[in-house]
Amino acid sequence: DYAPVKEKLSLKRHIGSGTYFNGLNFQVQNRGDDWRNITGTVSQFNLENTGGNDIVPNGCAKDSDSSECQATRDYEWEFSEQAKQNMVMVVTDFPSDSLSKMMHGWFFFFPRTVIPSVRWSEDKSQIIVTLPTDEEVIFDAKTKKIVGGVLEEGPIDLGPSRHSRRFPLIRYKGKGVVLRINARGQDARLGNWNRIKISGDFGDTGAEGVMIYKYNSSTGEPDVCRAAKKDFWPQEDINPIPFKYFSDKKFVDYIKSHCGFEVNNEIFN
Repeated sequence: DYAPVKEKLSLKRHIGSGTYFNGLNFQVQNRGDDWRNITGTVSQFNLENTGGNDIVPNGCAKDSDSSECQATRDYEWEFSEQAKQNMVMVVTDFPSDSLSKMMHGWFFFFPRTVIPSVRWSEDKSQIIVTLPTDEEVIFDAKTKKIVGGVLEEGPIDLGPSRHSRRFPLIRYKGKGVVLRINARGQDARLGNWNRIKISGDFGDTGAEGVMIYKYNSSTGEPDVCRAAKKDFWPQEDINPIPFKYFSDKKFVDYIKSHCGFEVNNEIFN
């Protein structure tokens, strides 16, 4: 476990380098020059499903440049400066060995009540990640497959065409709200080569615009709203790219004015 520092609202981009521990990669801000005595605060961590299972099978897509490549799925939690508006989960499917064919799904969870954190079960067989909503998702420590919690996943798409592949199939079934965006081989917050409107099973198809949804336990399906990316990020080549709503209340106000569903007011208070 690690103890996150008090929540901040800074938009500064983090500078640091990573470290590896127990199957996870960590990004540490202001870690100092001595790699043997790492200081600073965690700003990112990730884990990777490297294949050989039903979510990421052995091999890779047929349009790969190499016959010996291996597809992977990477989960990354970013919280630069440990700031609310910088908290995002990025899931990247690597169907082949080409960076331009990476399939990105970005997930922003609301309400943002805690900084993402990670711990291991007592027997070290599971990795337990706490999302910004203070809900948990559980991974098998060996395969890095999701085995419990508020997220479910489907298999990586290894279809022959990068233009028709599905984006990471991730289903959120918690009590909060998700804002999802997709992209292939580029920053999902900006304009996209893929002009198909985001749709499908919890937003796994298309990359034009954003999908906002909450899981409806009565129907077993998400209540969905779509919007333009410009409503949430400036569509300019700037760094960093700030998320517009650092306040959860203002984000809920946006949902109420643009979407046709109600949020759980108890968890947003």
